[in-house]
Amino acid sequence: MSGFRYDSTGVNPDGYSLLPDNTWHVLEIDEALEMTSKSGHPMVKCVCVPVDPDYVGVRIWHYVTFLPPTEPGAGIAVHWLKTIGEPWEGSIAVKPQSWCGQRFLAYVTQEEYKGKKNNKISKVQSSAADPPSDYDDPFAN
Repeated sequence: MSGFRYDSTGVNPDGYSLLPDNTWHVLEIDEALEMTSKSGHPMVKCVCVPVDPDYVGVRIWHYVTFLPPTEPGAGIAVHWLKTIGEPWEGSIAVKPQSWCGQRFLAYVTQEEYKGKKNNKISKVQSSAADPPSDYDDPFAN
């Protein structure tokens, strides 16, 4: 190969854009990948995207770890399932593939990791529930 021309005008050198810090957004689950946490528990890596057309191309990774009921934080996964409209009570079959396309409200903050700022989902709420008082709906008339 002898080379080629490439126009990098408008390309973010960090490879990603950020949502504004400390704001609510409607997100949609684009991918849900089954994994295992470092401690050996089932975990799902969700790739979420904003539905607001002003933020096309933004992707946020959110990890949901399924802990035993005796461990602190076990309720987080149950709250997640309930938020996205999945079965959450009793003994259930978790099917992450069915999460794709589910929408929810997310409170997005920014955190620094390895010298770079990243979006982080700090709180989640069903998009069918009443929105928080500080949520500014981009689709409202």
